[in-house]
Amino acid sequence: MAQAPEELILGRYRPIETAGEGGFGTVVAAWDTRIQRRVAVKIMPVDGRALDANVESPSSLLADDAALDAASVPGLTEARTAALLSDPHIAGVLDFEVQGDCAYLIMEYVDGLTLAQLMRDASPEITPDVVAAVFHDVAQALEVAHANQVLHLDIKPDNVLINHQGQVKVTDFGLAELSSAAGYAQAEGGTIGYMPIEQMRREPLDERCDEWAFASLTYEMIADENPFVAKDLKRAEGAIRNAELVLPSLCMPGIDSRADDAIFRALDPDRDERFETVADFADALQPCLGSITAGRKQLKTLVQRICADDEEELETEGADRFRFAPVPPAEAVVRLWCAASAGVLASACTPAIAVLPGSPEWLAPVLAAAATILALFVPHAGALASTALLGVALFANGSPFAGSVMLGAAAVWWYFSGRYGIVQAASAFGVVLPGLAGASCFAALASGYALRAKYAAANAAFAFLVALMLAGLSAAPLGFWRMGAHGIDVNAALLGLLGRPGTWIALAAWVLAALVFAGCCVRRSRVASAAGALAAGALLVCAAVPDWVVGGFQGLPTFEVGFVPAVAAAVAAVVAAALYVPARQPLYEDELAQDLYQLGDGADV
Repeated sequence: MAQAPEELILGRYRPIETAGEGGFGTVVAAWDTRIQRRVAVKIMPVDGRALDANVESPSSLLADDAALDAASVPGLTEARTAALLSDPHIAGVLDFEVQGDCAYLIMEYVDGLTLAQLMRDASPEITPDVVAAVFHDVAQALEVAHANQVLHLDIKPDNVLINHQGQVKVTDFGLAELSSAAGYAQAEGGTIGYMPIEQMRREPLDERCDEWAFASLTYEMIADENPFVAKDLKRAEGAIRNAELVLPSLCMPGIDSRADDAIFRALDPDRDERFETVADFADALQPCLGSITAGRKQLKTLVQRICADDEEELETEGADRFRFAPVPPAEAVVRLWCAASAGVLASACTPAIAVLPGSPEWLAPVLAAAATILALFVPHAGALASTALLGVALFANGSPFAGSVMLGAAAVWWYFSGRYGIVQAASAFGVVLPGLAGASCFAALASGYALRAKYAAANAAFAFLVALMLAGLSAAPLGFWRMGAHGIDVNAALLGLLGRPGTWIALAAWVLAALVFAGCCVRRSRVASAAGALAAGALLVCAAVPDWVVGGFQGLPTFEVGFVPAVAAAVAAVVAAALYVPARQPLYEDELAQDLYQLGDGADV
């Protein structure tokens, strides 16, 4: 049966599925009913300011249309040139039409995935060979465009496509100018994290603008992070000028050290200090990467595997509508760890809560069970609930000041860090179960292993506060606590701990250990990470020495002061780092920023 005309886009393109959404608009995979082939249609809103009249019938900006000539539509000349670009690594622009309140960019359909999806789903498998293949093909596409006087102005992972054969294609050439012509006011700005300072300031641009964006993309492939992503243009400019970049050759084994100078030069805030052309940049960096041929084979394998997994997930979506999605084994272990920790912590606090005036007998066990279940399904909420119970227990034991500090610290930690991921809660919980064996310092190492440096330090400081309160609640040495302690003078116990120099030395050691370990893990090198774990462990072990010295060197350092447990925690951290180094997970100040990052690794402005 023939498709009803009203169901077609522009009376010609039959929608198949929504392929993605971003700052420019929505991309729809469609079937061209005239030429009988798949195309990609990018649909963008039109604000009407750049066009002289409201266009009701389809009008092509790439054809010789008298109503939409180059003089009346900004960017049309470059748009038409972009449509004529011909290269195996450029996803061609087929047409650009305006109808009603929408503009439609018709593009070549690439069956595969974006570089952003590849980095998200297969980050540990990106090798110097893969980087070499992507870099070579994107560089060639940019060189062809620049030779035809076309700037891309929005090079980012979402605009780099990889098909099932491992071939790389750059899309959206000329889209900034085309979108500006359609009246989509913000499109010409680019994407934060992938545009240099001169583009943010809307200064006259040349191909060194694309060079900077290309270097940012390349650095992200190698380092697994984009240090230039920010919430607004002012912060983005500060991030570019003050970025603390890790040497690319240290981030990925197999990258030649000469790559460091090449990438840093292309990322220079001053365009005059960069390479004159993308070709010069490619000549300097390409020999420092891996094999292009091997990289294309790896890309083909990765893309086919990821796409097959996605298709299998879509096929089973209907059957699994009323089932829980399977949880990866590693995540299941972390969730069980959080649940057990929350249950033990809440159970330790409930005896004090149970004796509060007017407290029913069932309240304490119900609170403990609720914290456990909550930590299993929503770990960060379980962490907040159980540490809040610790604050209430301190109140009930006659220490309102300590209770207030604990409640306030828990709220601050949760808002600024804890609510953004499982690893934040799991690392903070490192003081609970290990603390029963005197190894609360494990939390500092867990924070450094899983988080970026500044967040690892903050997490370690919060975990230290929890360890301090637990020790005071059970009248135990710092780093150690006991279940079922009753009748403790919490104020006296806490004052005793705070009056010891060793407590403050331990706090400094925890924070510094988390910083050192996280700083070494950011390179994703197992050797560097294991060395960082060793250094962090040494700091924690040394923090136990003052207790031994004060005790007059009586025998070996005792179990309770944490010397032996600190050694055990350090060994565990070294082994974990030598086996696997997790990617640093970004944190966000609000959920909107998180959504923007997940959509396009930065905010379109």
